[in-house]
Amino acid sequence: MNSNYFIENGLIKTIAGKKPITGEIIVYEVIRIISGIPLFISEHYSRMADSCKSLGCQPPVTKQELLMQIVCLCKTNSTQNGNIKVEIGISKENSQLLLYFIPHAYPTPQMYNDGVEVGFLFAERKLPNIKTVQPAVRERANRLISESGFYEVLLVNHENKITEGSRSNIFFILDEQLLTPPLKQVLKGITLCKVLGIAKEKNISINYSNLAADELANACSMFLTGTSPKILPIAKAGENRFAVKHPMLQMLSAEYDVLIKQDIEKTKRLILK
Repeated sequence: MNSNYFIENGLIKTIAGKKPITGEIIVYEVIRIISGIPLFISEHYSRMADSCKSLGCQPPVTKQELLMQIVCLCKTNSTQNGNIKVEIGISKENSQLLLYFIPHAYPTPQMYNDGVEVGFLFAERKLPNIKTVQPAVRERANRLISESGFYEVLLVNHENKITEGSRSNIFFILDEQLLTPPLKQVLKGITLCKVLGIAKEKNISINYSNLAADELANACSMFLTGTSPKILPIAKAGENRFAVKHPMLQMLSAEYDVLIKQDIEKTKRLILK
């Protein structure tokens, strides 16, 4: 992946001159790029704008400006696929906007076919509905993933309830019902919202509640959702194993791939405006 340039406050600069973003609070989005097109740009922008407004400031760019800066960054780096991180450093004086490519690790075909293993981390994120940088939780999660070989770790709160992944959302399938933690407890991931939309269209019952780590045996299937994994089956969590070929999970995955294709075509039209 070429990543020789980044964008700071609308200006293209060489990556050698990039410095860590500053600000009392840092709001960010990670946007997946497919064939030079940012996926679900409208949804990412809306979440970013809502985060800024909830913190008492306005987003420093419009959606169209952000879109065109992303397109410019892809062309300048000659990179058509990957993940771009958008960071807004918020302070009393001003705001700073950075866009740059970050390393990515998409699941392999074997992971989608066989599922992945996840672990548990006793941790809670502050301001769960706002996508802000929280280095303490991130560092602990990264360390556990690296040491144990897990694909992801699930965050467990003070009530011993699973809330979300360290960088993903979590779904459970119990009988023919879809269960996910209450949205007020988690970051409302773009993929999570898409899955909920598909489930409602298909008249699948949705239960917004938590499972404890020792209640996982009640679930017949589990999966992660997120920018990089999309919809990824979980084969094992702790001592529990799960069905990775569950019909509901496979249907949701297929429908989500259709949404991706539709969104790419829609965004192409926005770029040509």
